[in-house]
Amino acid sequence: MPRNATLVMPEDMTEQAALQELSRLKEMCLELRDQFYPPTLSDGLVFIDEDLPIWAGEKAAVQEYHRKYKKAFDLAHKFYPQAALMHDAILPAKLMLPQFRYHVTRLSICKNTAKESKTFRSVAALTSKCGEFEPHEVLRMDEFFLENPSGELVCHREFIDFRTRMHTYNVRSNKPDNKSFITQFYTTGLIVAAHDTDDFHVVDNRKRKLLPYSNAYKNPIANNGNWKVYIKKTKVAKPK
Repeated sequence: MPRNATLVMPEDMTEQAALQELSRLKEMCLELRDQFYPPTLSDGLVFIDEDLPIWAGEKAAVQEYHRKYKKAFDLAHKFYPQAALMHDAILPAKLMLPQFRYHVTRLSICKNTAKESKTFRSVAALTSKCGEFEPHEVLRMDEFFLENPSGELVCHREFIDFRTRMHTYNVRSNKPDNKSFITQFYTTGLIVAAHDTDDFHVVDNRKRKLLPYSNAYKNPIANNGNWKVYIKKTKVAKPK
């Protein structure tokens, strides 16, 4: 599974200049999203599945569409250099830039259960991010923080997570890559260029039975139907 590239402030910029460029990057990404996303048939790209934001096309068409985002990617890579240098690092989804993959031979669509997790040190911060709870649940959380001033509450939200597993062809070695590439795409969208349009396979695994995600936390102290709230477990130091 790829990881988000780490934000790195460029050494050739002052802190103020870097923050201004980050702000410009966010604005640029929003403008590009509004202007060019989603791609259309005129871009030479077609839906792989109309229910999912995945498009495929020949290499030339994907490269042409990719060029529309070039300035944003160039600027983003200044702050997230790992995404430009490492195969298993991607730009944060919050930038809303589409993911591009080339020389894809096989693409499998998967659906899994997953959870989002947030940690809080106050009821006010928790409810501002996770919504309202019943008065008796808020009281329970207030009592926890009164009794545990340094304690934390963790919130979990279950959701359906869509991912793709892609197999690619290595044009340098002139043979298929040994490793596949798994990525989440629902927020950003995914644009793939087939290595050979006559030998490009899509496998839909979404009908497989979903397994519940593993959760070490039990017995929530609050539940608003979307988020479940638990008392965060404290790590016990191992004796030396």
